[in-house]
Amino acid sequence: MDIVILDFAAGSGSPAEAVRDVRSLGRVLAVSESQDGDEAVSLLKAGACGYISSGAPCSIFAVAVRAVAMDGFYLPSPLAESFLSDQALYASASDRALDTAAPDPARPQLSEREEQVLGLIAEGLTHGQIATRLGVAVTTVNTYVKRTRAKLMLGNKAELVRVALERRVVPVPAPLRQ
Repeated sequence: MDIVILDFAAGSGSPAEAVRDVRSLGRVLAVSESQDGDEAVSLLKAGACGYISSGAPCSIFAVAVRAVAMDGFYLPSPLAESFLSDQALYASASDRALDTAAPDPARPQLSEREEQVLGLIAEGLTHGQIATRLGVAVTTVNTYVKRTRAKLMLGNKAELVRVALERRVVPVPAPLRQ
């Protein structure tokens, strides 16, 4: 997947217009000197898939690029919280009903197969067992897991299981009674 990295200097025209102009070329990651949450929201509404400060450390920049390249989204935590609360304030119930297919930046969309693999991991299957069950190669399962980790910005299997439970990919087990 191609990504376009737009770096905006202070006072450089209309950043939202620039995003609209290039979003057909690939997924857009906006980089700006500004820490303004309103600018980030306007860029996301214009079609950007991520927003990061130009002063962010290289390691965070790499995370943002990977997330956007893997069909995910990236916003620094404070901006993500602000964006989600703004969306909740401005979206009426009917708007939400009409816009259910729109991706949620806080909840990157997984493919059907990625969801399936995530559920099987949460059930405790190994990559080899998943490959056998799905009739694919272990390397294919590894690819699905790698993509899922990148999209959700997760590190280990415990985090994958937690997310599978949160997304209700697998049923939440009943508490054990003694």
